Amino acid sequence: MNRFNFRMSGALAALLTMAVPVWAESPATAPATTSAANPDAAALRATIEALSADDYAARERASAALHEMLTQQLRSAERLQETMDELTESLAAQMRVLGQTSDPEAKARVAGLLEIQKGLVHFTSETMPLPLAERRRLQEWAFGPKVAPLLGKVYAQDRHKRLDGIKEIAKIDGSAWLMAHLLKQDTDVAARTQVLACLWDQKPAKETLEVLWQMAFPPQQNDSGDSEAQDVEGRAAAAPAPLTISFPELPNEFQFGEEDDSSEDHALAVRVLNHWKSPETTKRLETLLTSLIKEDHLLGPQRDRNWLYSFDHLVLAHKVKAAVPYLALMALSERNDNQESEINNIKYFSSNRTDPLGTLLELVGESPDEYHLHRASVAGDNVGDVWAADTDANEQAATGQFYTWWKAHYKEYGVKRMPAAPVFIPPPGAAGGGGIGQGPARVQWDGPNAPPPAAGAGEAATSTAPATGPAASPTTAPTTGPATRAAPARAD
Repeated sequence: MNRFNFRMSGALAALLTMAVPVWAESPATAPATTSAANPDAAALRATIEALSADDYAARERASAALHEMLTQQLRSAERLQETMDELTESLAAQMRVLGQTSDPEAKARVAGLLEIQKGLVHFTSETMPLPLAERRRLQEWAFGPKVAPLLGKVYAQDRHKRLDGIKEIAKIDGSAWLMAHLLKQDTDVAARTQVLACLWDQKPAKETLEVLWQMAFPPQQNDSGDSEAQDVEGRAAAAPAPLTISFPELPNEFQFGEEDDSSEDHALAVRVLNHWKSPETTKRLETLLTSLIKEDHLLGPQRDRNWLYSFDHLVLAHKVKAAVPYLALMALSERNDNQESEINNIKYFSSNRTDPLGTLLELVGESPDEYHLHRASVAGDNVGDVWAADTDANEQAATGQFYTWWKAHYKEYGVKRMPAAPVFIPPPGAAGGGGIGQGPARVQWDGPNAPPPAAGAGEAATSTAPATGPAASPTTAPTTGPATRAAPARAD
């Protein structure tokens, strides 16, 4: 059914809540009574088990009973369909009568009621896959006098009206499931941004925290560079006037045009998670860290751009000191993904080492400024800051200065062996390897819970480069999400 092509009314939507096969329910929610047309799970299970009975007569009786159950169930479904068809036809006739009024006020009232009905039908259809108990709880909430009119606005075709409806319904208790559902399913980036802004003032809920984590660590792009997420049928029609959304603690408003597909979902999700500072997020970060270490994977600013951004900002805001050795590995790894840029007539140099190094320094109480690192951002941009040095030489100087500090402090963070020196890049025209140390690009993980070194390994034991692609978090390995974009602003 097209998202905005509704043929049913709120009464029919209510009837739909009952139009589900009782066999799909769990024993805890199945009806207590048992009949051929309405068997509970225990009766059905017993009948199926009797098909394997030793006694031939018992098997025959079980087969006949199961056949009767299936026949009665199909007859019940047929009768229900006939009732629904009759109700649909009756309601359609009523709608035609309602639409024939010529009075302007009456027309406006009818239009408002139809909008509410469409919202209720849409909400009801989206809750149908849920377990019975949860579905009934949500539908009871939706059909309340305060919520029902707002659902008409949330699912309206006019984008301005949708944003107003989202802001209003977010203030009502019990809206967490709807907020999470819109973040996962709504294809309108403006609507998702509005939901994220509204979550700022809500308390963490299981549903919203789960989807924010999935947005913070979205899936990687496929080989063609396109997001693996699928579009959802029935995006709201675009409005000619631009949309403006204010986000808490950001200096500039977001502006959205008629067909704006740009998205910084992961950056805004990280901001909300950092604002909440839920202990659950800390647990998820620790689990993700364990997974990354196990997979011997160092996040990088190209393929892992969004993951690196989210990881750095979340571990800093949640003060996950267990991440310090892992960040040190990234900060001392072989330099790649170099990028020179000029922002506001100021030149910057960034690499795969600069952002984890800046995060680590802040996490341990050091000043990034003393390491030649600064935050580079475009004036007026909410989502564009990265850690960078001003020159290639200063990037290497920052790495060398940190290595000196790390040699004096690595034991404080559970690392047992002296870390290998970083690789330095000689200046153009220079011969041989430059700088201090000719160590390998990637050093073996030697933090807490590290595996024992291989026989004959030295003080600075090494391993091969980590596997490509981030390891999936055991708690919430995301499978869908928006496509990656350029590294956004610091969210802490």
